[in-house]
Amino acid sequence: MKTFNKPVKFTPAAKCARLFLNIISMNRFRIALIIFSVYLSGCATVDKGYIDKNFIPEPKAGKAIFFGSVTQSRNVLGGTNARFFINAVGKQSGSYVVRPKSLHNLLIGYGDFVSEFSDVDGNIFAFEVPAGEYQLHYWNVDTGNTLIYPKAAPQPLMFEVNEGEVVYIGNVHMNYATGKNIIGLNITVDAIPEVKDNHRRDIERFLYKYKNFDESKIVSKVLPSGLWGSRIINKSSG
Repeated sequence: MKTFNKPVKFTPAAKCARLFLNIISMNRFRIALIIFSVYLSGCATVDKGYIDKNFIPEPKAGKAIFFGSVTQSRNVLGGTNARFFINAVGKQSGSYVVRPKSLHNLLIGYGDFVSEFSDVDGNIFAFEVPAGEYQLHYWNVDTGNTLIYPKAAPQPLMFEVNEGEVVYIGNVHMNYATGKNIIGLNITVDAIPEVKDNHRRDIERFLYKYKNFDESKIVSKVLPSGLWGSRIINKSSG
């Protein structure tokens, strides 16, 4: 007589555990690491500080808006994330951090973390700020267990926003070089920041994301294009 195993009913927690194990067995370890890193991050959104998607651009005394895109190469193991730092100059005060959304090709919806572009990881950023001078002045890269940062402070890239302006400052992008660690896994071994003029892509995406803006009101003040700062980097295991 043939005997059959009875179907097993799994609890939701057990189903999640089985899904995680299946992901690993399907050679999707990269995705599992990303999901785990999102869990550890406390689900803090990348968009913190950005204007709301329903923002209505109305004249405000002493206020302006600057926007652009922040991206990084998609040839790295999940968990590597670039950060670019912008601050006010002179009488104004304020500091702004932009970092790319880095999840992609997932079957689940972490919308706040999924890249807004098809070929690179990243997203549009936009800030309402006091009119005045600003500078892109620093960057670093967090790989999860290593911090990569410039050996020498890069030359600040300056821009100015006047009252009432909506200013596009360009695309800040992080290029990565990868290598193998002692067990053969890909790791990030170098980071090279770059500024690009991607106004057609970025303005189109900006207007899609922020539907209350008028393209004719956008002023282009793209930062100097090209590699930014030295490629020589230090690493800290902090």
